[in-house]
Amino acid sequence: MDETRYFKKIYELVLKLQNTRSGLTKKEIADFLGCSMKTVERKMVEVERCFGDAFVETSSYPKMYKIKSMQLPKGVVLSSTDIAVIRQAADLMKKNDRDEEASNLRLVAEKLQRILAPESSREVEALMIAEGNARRPVPHKKVDMDIVSVLRDAIKNWKAVQIEYKPKKSQKYNSYTLCPFGILYGERNHYLLAKRYDYQDTDDLHYYILSNIRQVCLLKDKDFFVPEEFSIEKHTKDLFGMYNEPPFDVEWLFSPKAAGEAEKFIFHSSQKMEKNKDGSLTVRFRAGGCLEMAWHLYTWCGQVKVIKPVDFWQRVAKLRQEWF
Repeated sequence: MDETRYFKKIYELVLKLQNTRSGLTKKEIADFLGCSMKTVERKMVEVERCFGDAFVETSSYPKMYKIKSMQLPKGVVLSSTDIAVIRQAADLMKKNDRDEEASNLRLVAEKLQRILAPESSREVEALMIAEGNARRPVPHKKVDMDIVSVLRDAIKNWKAVQIEYKPKKSQKYNSYTLCPFGILYGERNHYLLAKRYDYQDTDDLHYYILSNIRQVCLLKDKDFFVPEEFSIEKHTKDLFGMYNEPPFDVEWLFSPKAAGEAEKFIFHSSQKMEKNKDGSLTVRFRAGGCLEMAWHLYTWCGQVKVIKPVDFWQRVAKLRQEWF
């Protein structure tokens, strides 16, 4: 690990020690830093020197460590790279129709820029040119940001909403009273993740295409409660893309010609790769989302074969009929 990455990891450890309630053991710290227990002992001496009485070591077994103060040590400085990263994040938000968040991030970057020395502005601009995000000509649907703003308000305050929505294969708008859990941003569509208000105890989460919502009204007199175990990250971990479908075992076989390129991809967080004797590559994972898998597979120009599920393309054909 180079010096810059190492110190970044130390800063991340400081933040982790400040945000933890019970503390971290030496073993947990060693795993986080990717170092030996002896190295952890040396680093804990440095952290204690920086934070003094704010650094706490419990008498329990195993010993736990945490930092009571929320202040950062003087050695932690803001760099032009940090600001460039924030501005790049703002660009990505803008591309995904998240205009309000993009504007907020740009404002944060501007405030931080003024904290740095004037000459650092040139460094930020150079980094943006060198590492800026090129605008890809990806087709995507327009989203009414006023509607998104109301939905965000409802999500933050656990309020139900009433929407006028046109289902994908319908020609007319219908009214729905929903409990909005979150918003998922995809390449082709952005979705509202919600339950129906009258069936929130038993109903599954549904996906509503944001661009198909014509009107939304916040129902201030109707609260709902998100289950403690719910998180967007947990909900989407078994998905390939955005389509909400039960997960299944997937196995793809890439030809020897495409294997080298395929090895560079993370197709899914649960994937396992196996290089075969003939130079081909087998990729296995578990996820749902037939249609989005099919769209991705087409980009490999016939250099990949679906081994599992055996009826994959039949499933795709069926979903095409249902969707279109």
